[in-house]
Amino acid sequence: MFFNEKKTAGLLLFVGSAQFILAAIVAEALDTGYKFSQPMNWLGGGPAAALFNSSLFLLGLFIIVSAYLILRAFKGVQPKFSNWLFWFLLTMTGIGAAGISIFSENFGTAHVIAVRTFWVFAVPAAIMSYKFQKKPFAYVSVVLGVLILAAAVIFLSPVNDLGLGRGGMQRMIQYPILLWLLGFGANLAGDSSREDNK
Repeated sequence: MFFNEKKTAGLLLFVGSAQFILAAIVAEALDTGYKFSQPMNWLGGGPAAALFNSSLFLLGLFIIVSAYLILRAFKGVQPKFSNWLFWFLLTMTGIGAAGISIFSENFGTAHVIAVRTFWVFAVPAAIMSYKFQKKPFAYVSVVLGVLILAAAVIFLSPVNDLGLGRGGMQRMIQYPILLWLLGFGANLAGDSSREDNK
C-alpha cells in the first residue's frame, strides 16, 4: 500500500521539520527586536510567539506520531528491544520540542528542562536511526548525532559559544537536529523496498 506506516512517518517528520524551519525564518523577520545572536527559543516570547510556538508544537506532535508509526512499521523487522528503545527516544524528542512551545523563556526552569529534553534525546535518536534507514544517509544520521552532541557539550561548557554567540551556538545544536529529521523523514518516505508495496 502506498501510504503505509513507514512512508507516513517519514512524511510527517519531513513536513514537520520543513514547516518549522520556514516558520522560524518568518518569525525572525516579524520580530524586529530579535537579533541572530539571541537564542532561537526567544522567538517564543516575542511578537511572533503565536507563529513560532504553534509551529514548534506541530513539529513535536508530528515527531511523536511518527515514533508510533515507526514502531508499528518495523515490528518484526528490527529486534523488539531496538524498536521500543527508538520509540522512546524519538517520542521524548517530540515531547521536548512540544514542551519548548508550551513553556517559553518566561517559564524559566520548565523551559530549560524542555530544551534539554529535546537536545538530550535527539542525540541517541539520531544515532540509533541508523538501524531504521538505508545507506548512505544512515551514516549521515550518525554524523549529525555526533555533531549535535559536540555542539551541546560546547554550549553547556565554559567555552560556551566558540565566538558564535549563544544564538549561533544554539543553532549549531538545533539545525543539525532539524536536518536529521528532514533527511530521516525523506529516507523513510522515499523507501520503495518490496515490503512497502505489500
